[in-house]
Amino acid sequence: MRKIIFLAGGIVYVICFSFLGYAQEARRDPFASLLPRKTPVADNSPPSVERVITPPTVNIQGLLCGTNMPMAIIDGEVYKEGDILDKSGAKLYKIEKNKICIIYQGKPFDVIMEQ
Repeated sequence: MRKIIFLAGGIVYVICFSFLGYAQEARRDPFASLLPRKTPVADNSPPSVERVITPPTVNIQGLLCGTNMPMAIIDGEVYKEGDILDKSGAKLYKIEKNKICIIYQGKPFDVIMEQ
């Protein structure tokens, strides 16, 4: 370490210089995180089995579409879009010319009217 001592206006100033070698290998990446890295935890749980949901049996007897309020006759009952089907609990969300679209247990299904 080198020291430089000088006097100015009655005050003694001491400046210390340290010239240590700064090797290229000692430099760190300024963008690298200084926080410790988390190691991923192994997932030993068995793979989830997705259950197969089949649409409920729906007997479409008639469809009325092309109006402001389309309707469907299902199992002898009249339903409009947004209604819940009594027997299956499925929600009727769309009525088209030859089919209805329902949501059953969170999955959409198209049920085609038999001729």
